[in-house]
Amino acid sequence: MTTQQDIFMVVTKQCDRVSVQVIFKILCVFIKKKLCEKISTRTKQSRMHLIVFVVSLAVAKALMPPQITGFLHPKNTTTTSGLFYWVHPAVHESPDPATTPLVVWLQGGPGASSLLGALFENGPFRLQENGPLVQNATVNPFSWNDKANLVFIDQPFGTGYSYGAEEDLVTSMDEMAKWLNLALVELAETHPGFAGGKDRPLWLTGESYAGKYVPFLATEIMAQDGELAKRLQLGGLCIGDGWTEPATIVSTYPAFAYSHGLVDDMQRQAMEANVTLFKQAMDAGDYETATDIERGIEHFVSAVAGTNAYDVRRFGDYDFSAAAAWLARDDVSKALGVDGLPAWNLASDKVNAALHAEVVLPASQLVAPLLKDHGLRVLFYNGMFDLDCNILGTLEWMHAAVPELAAAERKQWFVAQTQAHTESPEGAPAGAPAGYAKSVGSFTQLTLTGAGHMVPMDVPAVALAMINKVMEGGEFGDEETS
Repeated sequence: MTTQQDIFMVVTKQCDRVSVQVIFKILCVFIKKKLCEKISTRTKQSRMHLIVFVVSLAVAKALMPPQITGFLHPKNTTTTSGLFYWVHPAVHESPDPATTPLVVWLQGGPGASSLLGALFENGPFRLQENGPLVQNATVNPFSWNDKANLVFIDQPFGTGYSYGAEEDLVTSMDEMAKWLNLALVELAETHPGFAGGKDRPLWLTGESYAGKYVPFLATEIMAQDGELAKRLQLGGLCIGDGWTEPATIVSTYPAFAYSHGLVDDMQRQAMEANVTLFKQAMDAGDYETATDIERGIEHFVSAVAGTNAYDVRRFGDYDFSAAAAWLARDDVSKALGVDGLPAWNLASDKVNAALHAEVVLPASQLVAPLLKDHGLRVLFYNGMFDLDCNILGTLEWMHAAVPELAAAERKQWFVAQTQAHTESPEGAPAGAPAGYAKSVGSFTQLTLTGAGHMVPMDVPAVALAMINKVMEGGEFGDEETS
């Protein structure tokens, strides 16, 4: 662990590095002085690092909001466990900064680092998926910190840069929610200007396995006398391609694969036979075996069709190796305050193994109470081309959880000047809908036309319009969203 210090990092993109550094050093003196005046004593004790990334000379002059990284210690110890976080303050704050929303992004897995989202999906910096191993980060104009303070958290313990002993590995969603809730309480106390205040809406967001993390966390937060509820108001949930009702989703794998031409009739029947085995294991309470069968079905489709289960338009796996290479750079690791820690990895086998039997258990039973008992705004969105958490299974469990949704009117949703289709492989014509929405009260289901599993990576402009709209309380209908 390095000593506590403020570190400023310069990342250049096709510009005069010397000129940028000279200008930036002058600017940093002023920024550092002003920011340090706002840092609480507790923050200084929590290994806080201020980071300003500069990607071009133009950006250097305009300046991005300074960022903060550190570790949260919900178990009240800095020696055995800590959850890494990376805060990106809003580019455009609310007129009253105390009401600027806080968006928490959680990756799935279980055990996948949220820096996957930060660097390839909805963070202010972007690395190129399937690009060169050595590359500089570029500015993402569609970052979700456009109108909100955005924080990425590596959790549970052992994920990404977060650390913990064997006994810190969580084995249930209740346990996960307990520690993450306490971590958010600490974050609000440590950074009240970014993450605290009773007037600041808290939005819990994420994708894939976060389809379980988020409902369990929201339920924990809304529990009577919850400490976080005293510090923030929970605004709502926004979940992408959520693994919220695994058994139902798995049962639709054969139909989805067959309808997309990925398997023939005999292969579909083989998949259905394995779905039967999956259901038998679930009924017997043998959840580890059920998890193994589920993963086998997905691998079968990828093997016979050659496609990516997370985006059936793609052939072969994703390649995120540039992230590990970039994060391993000395200047980057020092700026993030992780120099001296074990190397970052995209997905933790230990975290995944600890939750192996939990993978196939649901969180869908929590959705209706969050809607009816607490009146939260809830958005579930799905990329149309995702097999893993596909739209067929999602709609099926949603119609069971919120029966009124089945009869709701389905509307096209357009995004003004969208890049929804030029950003995506199929190249649909301009003016095509960005998605299709169905809403009942404060609950919305949105299917996005140009995306697979990782919506903010596939259609970043649409994803930004989506998150801004839901935070502003807008409805998804036939009108254009700018």
